[in-house]
Amino acid sequence: MRREAGVGTSALLEYAAGVAEGTLVLRARGIEAETHLAYAGLHELLRPVTSEVDRLPPAQARALQAALGLVDATGPDRFLVSAAVLSLLAQAAESTPSGTYVLLTRRLVRSKASPQA
Repeated sequence: MRREAGVGTSALLEYAAGVAEGTLVLRARGIEAETHLAYAGLHELLRPVTSEVDRLPPAQARALQAALGLVDATGPDRFLVSAAVLSLLAQAAESTPSGTYVLLTRRLVRSKASPQA
């Protein structure tokens, strides 16, 4: 959902998340202090499902674990990270109805290091 600031997008998304009983809702808003950290928004978004990372194909799991700072590694492959995120979201959707939203604030899109969400 893309709207101008101040038109109630946040309130609408919060309402939708609140009435989504029995549904896994993944969300990320971004924290200004973390704008310089690569993948900070992604870490926030995926926090509820990080326990499922081990079920990913090994290369995807390693890349995502590196991106999220769960293992000591250098510069994960962004394409593997992207594939891992898609696989992880698909896994989560198999086990429980789920919805994902990212409220793209300037804090999430301002990073110059790597995509955050």
